Amino acid sequence: MLHLVQFRQLLKKGSETQGGKPGKVLKDEARHNFPVPCSIAICGGRVRGLAPDERTVAAQLSLAFRAALPEHGSASQHSSQEANAPVPLTPPPGMRVMKGGAEECLEEVLLAGGAAAPGRETHPESKSGSTVVLLMQEDGSPIEEVLGELRAHMVPLREDIPDDGPLSGNPLSQIDRGNTEVQKVRQIVVVVGDHIGLSTDEETSLRAICSRHEVAIHRVSLGPGCLLGSHCIVLLHHYFDKYLHCCPERLWSSKRAPRFPVPSAQ
Repeated sequence: MLHLVQFRQLLKKGSETQGGKPGKVLKDEARHNFPVPCSIAICGGRVRGLAPDERTVAAQLSLAFRAALPEHGSASQHSSQEANAPVPLTPPPGMRVMKGGAEECLEEVLLAGGAAAPGRETHPESKSGSTVVLLMQEDGSPIEEVLGELRAHMVPLREDIPDDGPLSGNPLSQIDRGNTEVQKVRQIVVVVGDHIGLSTDEETSLRAICSRHEVAIHRVSLGPGCLLGSHCIVLLHHYFDKYLHCCPERLWSSKRAPRFPVPSAQ
């Protein structure tokens, strides 16, 4: 599973969706109608009706916030037939709002991926090392090298990916599928900043969270230049598809319950 956690940039300038890939988490400073930081989790494979323009994206995000947090905004719309009868808003498919900022999002993603929970008994299958965090930095290690190293420790590919598929010609994709002794990486979390980058305090907080959950963190780079966050996301998917996995379309065809339930309004 691949998650993207992006600091800042949401609603103020629109947002990017993840296409048909696994979920990503974005942060909003929530300075408009919400007195506390809020975040929105977008599961790209389940998003529907999202046109590729900033106005539509902003409208969908606004609807998600208003539906999930009625105490800080209008969570209902009035029927044309009965003006006084409120109709609860339905959040857009594939979007979930949670209270808290990027740090809280990261905590939840790490726990969902089986990272060690501080002060709790860890599930036997949730061993340290099963989750890896990649921090995007211009001075980090080349992403090709890092993904090549991670490749040898990834969970074996599913049987529905043919041996002559896009990964077959990649020498880094040749792993021992029968080796169960090596700790397998089951989740990769990528932290993406904006044009300013993470502050020293933000990076310190990020490393502290990873340390509490016994999760390794690597500084990786797409190159020496500064890129738009949306461009970084596109390039990240290219490298992940090339070196680690290919995501079949039917992965999102099943009507499974969301992994993270929408919090009830209180």
